[in-house]
Amino acid sequence: MIQAIEFRNQTEEIAWIQAKIQELIANHHKPSEIGIIATKHENLEILAANLNKANIPISYERKNNVLKQSHIQWLILILRFVASLNQVNTSISEELLPSILALPFFEVQPATIFNLAVNANTAKESWLKTMLTFECTAFKDKTENQLESQKIQYIANYLLDLGKQAQVLNIDQLLDLIMGNEMINDKKIDEVSELED
Repeated sequence: MIQAIEFRNQTEEIAWIQAKIQELIANHHKPSEIGIIATKHENLEILAANLNKANIPISYERKNNVLKQSHIQWLILILRFVASLNQVNTSISEELLPSILALPFFEVQPATIFNLAVNANTAKESWLKTMLTFECTAFKDKTENQLESQKIQYIANYLLDLGKQAQVLNIDQLLDLIMGNEMINDKKIDEVSELED
């Protein structure tokens, strides 16, 4: 369960976390199943000291910054683009599209991305608009061109749908929608990240 709660100060925050952990343990949750993530290492150090004082069992070890893991960066990239779709008086972050299309789970060929760039430049239109009706000509094999065309069109519609959904969903629901995507899910983004560790 993910919650966003604001506190007046760090002491109040630590007291709330401590009470929540004690409540979970009292409700038969194993301490090993309870996790705490913080934006700063020093916050975890302070919390760990307080939990130790309260005799709450902890297993604390400093890990890598989760925000630097590639699969998290991929999600942030997609979310940044989706957020740009809903900004008033700002342009869509078209510069993110080449990076999005190059994400490993989409399996778009580099030649296809180049073909798309040339088509958008020639037509003097945005990448996203070009993607919606894209006809790949990068390969000799017509079937491969057709598959790449369908893939690009699917991604364009997928991103536009995420932009629409982002107007009514919270971030947790939006992430679930992204992680539930067939192209991403088939590649198992979690498996990719495990290979990095």
